[in-house]
Amino acid sequence: MSSRKSNVKVKATLIENKNSVRNSVVLDKDTQLRFTFAQFQLKLINIKGKFNNYFSDYKHYIEKISALIGKGLPLLSREKISLFTKEYNKADALHLHKISDKQELITRILLQYGVPEKSIEEILYGDELYQLEVPYANGAMRIIFHRIENLISFLFLDTNHHIYLNAIKVEQSGSLFYDYCPTYADGVCSIMSDIKTCYAFEFLDEKKLTASYSYEYTPFDRE
Repeated sequence: MSSRKSNVKVKATLIENKNSVRNSVVLDKDTQLRFTFAQFQLKLINIKGKFNNYFSDYKHYIEKISALIGKGLPLLSREKISLFTKEYNKADALHLHKISDKQELITRILLQYGVPEKSIEEILYGDELYQLEVPYANGAMRIIFHRIENLISFLFLDTNHHIYLNAIKVEQSGSLFYDYCPTYADGVCSIMSDIKTCYAFEFLDEKKLTASYSYEYTPFDRE
């Protein structure tokens, strides 16, 4: 065998071994979280009666974006991968939980954003879709992200908490009960343990929730 062919074979073996080691790495619980906005959809959308992440006005936008950038993201950036382990209870304090039982709505939202179906399948695969709540005085905004190990990939805003509220059911029942409460399903909802229901306190009444499905203000995609 010539020296050149031998060198090529050695290089191929080194690359193969390097990839094998990389793929077998198990991240330590103290591994710092990392973030990407490569898939983040800043444009706001409205799926009639199902989901609307527009703002009511400029003041509403400033309050919620300021809370997200000034409080929510800095808090999350200090965390390690242990945040997502079952024995770690800080996720509840951070108002962070998995998105469960909402695959159909998430799919509709991502399709409206123009995300390819293959990419949506990859996002939903593995049950690693999360919602981070960023509270402020008059309500909370949620940011949705996908997790792969310690990499957090932000996807879109849930400005008005519509993923877990159903406008039709609210209108029919005259109540602001959540359509589904993932924290209660996981047995970690302190509110449910006391009053046996999950209620959208930030809306106060059904009219305010109904109005949020018609919000139209956006500073992002208008000239």
